[in-house]
Amino acid sequence: MPPVSKVAVSKWERGITKPTAQRLREIAKLGNVTVEFLINGDNTTAEEAQKLLNKVISRSRSTNEEDKKRLNGIQLELRQKLKSHDDAEKIAGVNKKTHLLNDLESEIHVLDEDLDYSSLVTFDQFFKLFNFLSSIKNPSILKEFNEILWHINQIAEGNEIYDKERDLLKIDNFLTKLSMSN
Repeated sequence: MPPVSKVAVSKWERGITKPTAQRLREIAKLGNVTVEFLINGDNTTAEEAQKLLNKVISRSRSTNEEDKKRLNGIQLELRQKLKSHDDAEKIAGVNKKTHLLNDLESEIHVLDEDLDYSSLVTFDQFFKLFNFLSSIKNPSILKEFNEILWHINQIAEGNEIYDKERDLLKIDNFLTKLSMSN
């Protein structure tokens, strides 16, 4: 894969565009981490961490009171850190939503311009489709729709190469799932 330009990296850092799936795999390999980790960071839930700690405590064979106190102290510290982490994630979720709404507001300026009839019909159809997909209450369909839109955007911005066979297959699979969900 060709090297990445500084402009492309800058767009990734500012959240304007995202690296391709192939590029993410390469970055993950260089960093010796998973793509999942690159995208989501440490995604161990509070419940998973607590279960692991409970296993350690329950399997501890020590009858030493000092060891038990130390394990209980670790458990208390973990609970406090997990609560702080959960609180931070809630704030981050709100900030992400605010950021996305600001992005949408900055992009919607096109509606202030004099649009021709065809462009208005396109906006109308897009929002009707989005509302329909949201009403299905199937997160995987909405996620797949989002992935297709993201991919189209990447192609339009020159960050990915259009592969007709692969891309049409993705769209065909999506439409097949959509027709079966009705």
